[in-house]
Amino acid sequence: MKPRVNCALAKDMQKYILGIDISQFDFEWEGETDLSVIEFVRNYYDKYLPVDVTAWMRVNQPDECWKKEYLERQICFVRDVLCDLLTPEKEIKENELLTADVDELMTAGVNRLQPMVISTYVSKSIKFPVYQIDLKESGIEIILRNNTYDWKVSIKSEKPLDFDYMGLLDPTDVIYPIYCECFPVGKKYGSYEQNHSRFTFEMWDDYKLYTFFFLLKNYLNQKKESFKKKKEKRLREEREFEAEQIEEVLRDYNDALGYYKRNATETETDKPKFRMSTYAGWVHRNAVSDALDIIHQVTGGYSTFVHWSRDVYDGYTDEWTIEFEFPNRKAMKYINMKTWKSIWNSL
Repeated sequence: MKPRVNCALAKDMQKYILGIDISQFDFEWEGETDLSVIEFVRNYYDKYLPVDVTAWMRVNQPDECWKKEYLERQICFVRDVLCDLLTPEKEIKENELLTADVDELMTAGVNRLQPMVISTYVSKSIKFPVYQIDLKESGIEIILRNNTYDWKVSIKSEKPLDFDYMGLLDPTDVIYPIYCECFPVGKKYGSYEQNHSRFTFEMWDDYKLYTFFFLLKNYLNQKKESFKKKKEKRLREEREFEAEQIEEVLRDYNDALGYYKRNATETETDKPKFRMSTYAGWVHRNAVSDALDIIHQVTGGYSTFVHWSRDVYDGYTDEWTIEFEFPNRKAMKYINMKTWKSIWNSL
């Protein structure tokens, strides 16, 4: 008889246990998992971390009710409260976030932070996880644990975190490594005063810790908004500069080819279109096509419309209109007066 496995645990096993043959187990959608399977998975996780905290909790629930309640409350605070706060973009409503199963959220493609268990320790006879939360968008790694007495937190950031933490931590306080139970080697840092990019601190309750991360999230949002505005300003200046270059190019074209009217329009897709009409002596159609090929090679653009106003003798014409679309404004930089003259000479 095959060992029984709850479907949620079966998904965890497939995700984290290398080379597992899931066909050896009997799936129970809502049923209980055999204790032998729970013990097997728990022992495997003890050797091969990290795993997400929900998967870890499924096989590490204490037998005594008070221990189970305490552990579950801590995990829910980290996973459902702190990670909800730190998630870059909420894709579901708050009431759904707090009640939905984490597997359903991940299956639905919800962009939600998931704390990872990177090590474990025992306090008050309860086996606790050490959590890791990665804010990849901001380049921040957070390591934290709570042993029922206080929170110890290590933060590593790619950039200095110069924000107002409202006196929630002592910037000069150096936490001794012995108090950071089971923090990975190299994840215990000095004080905030010593290094604003890598520091370790302590908090005595959940409320202060939440407030600290609220202030950090607000600071990151302000930095992101400031960066966005600077980027928009830079792009706007580049567009204005490129627009001037385009006008200069078109003036060069006018000098080189002598066409008598021009209408330049831009599409909503940021692909400039230029319709050019010219009367400049007899030109063979094939020569004009060759000129378009040259423009395409230089800029990557292509003609979307060619109209011959008159075709009087053996493929020759003296009036023609071309609508040419460039892939972007920058492509126009490569068409200068010399290029236009060389194209015209080839006709």
